[in-house]
Amino acid sequence: MKAIVPENFNLEEHLDQYPPNFYGISNFNRDHGLYCLSQIIIAPAQDHELLDNMDITKNFTPLYSNRLQEYVHSYRQYIDYFISTHVIESDNYFIRGTNSDKAKSYGYRFTFKFSSAEIKTVDYSKNFVNILKKKDKNKFTELKPNYGHLLRDLWPVCSLSIDHQSALKEAERKRTMLLLHPELREKKYNKRKHTIEVKNPITQYNCNKVNIISLSIGHTHFSVDDKGQRLHTALTNMSSQNRKFITYKGNYLTSIDIKNSQPYFITALFKKEIYIDDKKTINLYKINKDLYSTVESVLFPDGLMSSDDFFGKFTNHDVIQYKSLVSGVDDNPSDLYLYMKDEFKKMGIDYNSRDEVKQVVIEILYTANQYSTKSKKCFQTLFPTVDALLRQFKQTQKEVLPCLLQCIESYMVLQVITKRFAKQHPKAPIFTIHDSVATTEPFVKPLQTIMYEELMAFTGLPPKLKLERWHPDKFE
Repeated sequence: MKAIVPENFNLEEHLDQYPPNFYGISNFNRDHGLYCLSQIIIAPAQDHELLDNMDITKNFTPLYSNRLQEYVHSYRQYIDYFISTHVIESDNYFIRGTNSDKAKSYGYRFTFKFSSAEIKTVDYSKNFVNILKKKDKNKFTELKPNYGHLLRDLWPVCSLSIDHQSALKEAERKRTMLLLHPELREKKYNKRKHTIEVKNPITQYNCNKVNIISLSIGHTHFSVDDKGQRLHTALTNMSSQNRKFITYKGNYLTSIDIKNSQPYFITALFKKEIYIDDKKTINLYKINKDLYSTVESVLFPDGLMSSDDFFGKFTNHDVIQYKSLVSGVDDNPSDLYLYMKDEFKKMGIDYNSRDEVKQVVIEILYTANQYSTKSKKCFQTLFPTVDALLRQFKQTQKEVLPCLLQCIESYMVLQVITKRFAKQHPKAPIFTIHDSVATTEPFVKPLQTIMYEELMAFTGLPPKLKLERWHPDKFE
């Protein structure tokens, strides 16, 4: 466990130049100072949602006070010191609230002198490393009942290795290419601003480097978010192009992805069974009790038994077509994103790639009903019945649908598929990246079979599964 700071920043020299006691800190703790600075770089690397919602033009990292205070009780003193001594600056922008899409923590970034520098690792003291390890141990103990089968090869000893130098060269190559060719930069959906934005190549590079460094020194953070119940590790935040440099005990891994995962899981919402609390089936109550109550009150205010008309609509032609596009029915070679790309083009909206269309579809799913775009109207025209259902979920809170879809995905992958696989193949390695599950070559076939069977049983539709071998010569 190490601190990560700009390469041209030396804490000892800085303390000599700007004695902390002149700034109200009588007993400056070196570890605490390094930890606060590190979080400006590390937090976006460990939290994709935070990264996606950052303003790319200003690049301030929101730092949550409760997270800082967990490790540095007097964090405010250290933040103020580094601001006063021109190491970092703040956006001075804070929104109080309980809704994570509206609430905002103060954002921080390094000043110009340090912002364009490479990043480096700095050792913490042994005492502070022990504190960090104890926090990880407590976290593991808390998560073990539900996620122990997925963390056993990550903590306390990480069984993954990465070709550190090759991964860094790949990250540097990608950064250079994207800086020279802005048209190739990836896009993201910013939920806070309801906009599709171009990703910042410098921030992407730093995040990649943080995760490469973390894995190379055998430290992989892990956490489960409260909202979507997703498991986050160094793997989930690693750039897909760098996975080819990762091995498990010297063996290459293969991942199996659920293609167009969230649009696919929407089809489960067409089934009456998912709304019935039954211990023998997978249903919304079992997946997330709080969301179940919200959905029940929104969709069925008069009770589920009076909902025959509601479910009768899901035999409409547009629903059948939607199912065909998001599943493996009829071995349809197309998928929702490619189909939408062609339909958007007919309306004069030209997107360059499938990934771009994917971000637009996410925007359609996540945005409030009153938010309207040409792309959203196109989806409504093509799939009126599906769109009407999505609108019902979002009629009181737009967050309900995306949270529900993430919870369904997380439950199926983390609690159903991987638990069955771990039980049947206790010696097999298993890792997840949200809608993707990875293992070594001997176990790929049984994992694929389990994924197919469980997803088919849950939705009633065959999933489209994509295999990807993490190998330098075979990675696309």
